Amino acid sequence: MANVEELAATVAALQARIDELTAQNAPTPDSSASTSSSASHLGGPVRVLKVDFPRERKVRKYDGTKDDKVLEDWAEDAQRAVDAMKLEGRDAADFLFGSLDGAARDEVRLRSRDEWETPEQLFAVLRETFGEKLTATQLLQRFYGRRQRERESIQDFSHSLMVLMDKIQKCHPGTIANPDKDRTLRDTFVENLRDQQLRRDLKRMIRESPDRRFQAVREEALRSAEEDRPPPRTAYSREVEAESAECQQVTAPQSKLIQELLASQKVLTEGLQRQQQVLADTQASLATLANRVQGREARWSDLTCYTCGRVGHISRFCTSQQDQAIPRNQTTGRNSGRKRQERKKEEESSNSNALQQ
Repeated sequence: MANVEELAATVAALQARIDELTAQNAPTPDSSASTSSSASHLGGPVRVLKVDFPRERKVRKYDGTKDDKVLEDWAEDAQRAVDAMKLEGRDAADFLFGSLDGAARDEVRLRSRDEWETPEQLFAVLRETFGEKLTATQLLQRFYGRRQRERESIQDFSHSLMVLMDKIQKCHPGTIANPDKDRTLRDTFVENLRDQQLRRDLKRMIRESPDRRFQAVREEALRSAEEDRPPPRTAYSREVEAESAECQQVTAPQSKLIQELLASQKVLTEGLQRQQQVLADTQASLATLANRVQGREARWSDLTCYTCGRVGHISRFCTSQQDQAIPRNQTTGRNSGRKRQERKKEEESSNSNALQQ
């Protein structure tokens, strides 16, 4: 508590001192004269020191995506951030290195420090590794051969030419001199327009004023296209309808043929399913019959024939001759016949019991 009270007393004393000094330095009618006299004694006017603290800007990460447009967009954003923060040389390169990620960061990190001491060198390393590897001749061929496509607006066509020109300047500096850049872009734009009448009008305008710049010619082309051409929506809708009608005419026979094929496939599938069902029923019947035959053979295997003495059948189904299997008794009296009848009855009763079991 004592320390807090001492600090409060100190703060109050300092505040009182500040108020006192403020009151003493308040401007008075004679203060300007005294200030000027003191400044003259000091040898000149009072200099004001201005300190500028640049605000740090964030740059989105670049991970090494092999897309030329993504790389160039990131390079433009990074260059603007470096210019706004007033960074130069190694400081700017270190700041840009912090905005790299993934394969791009590894590529720069594994390079010698002398290869990326400036932002321009760092951009060159990234373009060499992840950019579109085209020679100056290939880029020039792409630039001069770029023509306005069907249904492409004049604004989109001009933007495409400007992007190609910027790529040439960045990838191969000096291929087109800066004084000739605007004139080359203007002449290529006019020469590759689809509208012949507009192309003739713009060429006449350039002949009358050869110093006219690309932006002025482009604005004139846009204005003429808006005034002289109807809106493209009607034409687009008619073309779409025509294309849809042609598509319907072409696809109608194909759809009919597909339906016939599907119907035939359905009939074949149903027939195959019926055959499979018949085959399954036949296999089940054969399995049942085989089980019955096996059971009957098992029952007959326990029976013994009293005629021939063999196993597996009874005397009623015996095929061997009785005189060959068992010798007849020489006596033909009544007693022998009665014995045979009794033996036969015993055989039939024992066999019937065995079958019942």
